[in-house]
Amino acid sequence: MKIYPPITYTPLVRVEIKDLKTKEIRSVSFCQATLDEVVGHVDRTLKTGIVGIKARVNIRASDEEKRWGKQKNATVYINNLDDALAQITDGIETLDWKAVKG
Repeated sequence: MKIYPPITYTPLVRVEIKDLKTKEIRSVSFCQATLDEVVGHVDRTLKTGIVGIKARVNIRASDEEKRWGKQKNATVYINNLDDALAQITDGIETLDWKAVKG
């Protein structure tokens, strides 16, 4: 039998990409990063164009008291939701939660 440890707050920055026509959403959360760092990273890595799927990119930082704090968003044209998510996460280290919790 195990007792779960008390929940601790972990600051996150979440990037959501939503297809405005089909309402499909893809998202990824970054830890150990600030809102401005993630906004700059998405701006550098996400390939946008003047034709394609019209999508809403919403980047928001978590807040300990409220659910979400500051946020920035933009409407862009992209080729594909999955490709856009792959572009954002390319080269970023992923946490293995099983190793962290174990």
